[in-house]
Amino acid sequence: MLSKPRISKLRELASLMEDGKTNDDIHKCLELCWEEFYEIERDEDTPSEVCQKTRTVLEEITVALEALEAGAITVKEFNRIKTKVFEK
Repeated sequence: MLSKPRISKLRELASLMEDGKTNDDIHKCLELCWEEFYEIERDEDTPSEVCQKTRTVLEEITVALEALEAGAITVKEFNRIKTKVFEK
């Protein structure tokens, strides 16, 4: 199981998205989430299922955010995706 500090950026990202922070704040935090993920992934003690779940969440949020910014989805659709992803 991951300790809280090792997943803190993902929790921070969820909080920023829930609070409706600016895209710059969200992008910076998302970048830090990926960095944190790569550290977790390199740790031999991290179970592969944890890595896979974390990667999936980050990929889905990244794609949804890019789609929102490109105008391919609405804010309502983005929020639905975000809720679904973070419930995992």
